[in-house]
Amino acid sequence: MGTNLETKKITDSVIKSLKITGKEKKWIRIEENLYIHLRNTSKKYFVSKYYFNNKHKKITLEKYAV
Repeated sequence: MGTNLETKKITDSVIKSLKITGKEKKWIRIEENLYIHLRNTSKKYFVSKYYFNNKHKKITLEKYAV
């Protein structure tokens, strides 16, 4: 799925250093059910992924201010 940052301290500089190449999208796990979603437009979003009624759901919590 993506990179795992659970073992690192999440700081502004760590988030700013996250990059993607090409047209791919990348999911980076911060904690259980909490991810940073990197898009090819250089935008970063905090997203929660969870299951409800046996269906996979996602909710965007906030856009990361660049």
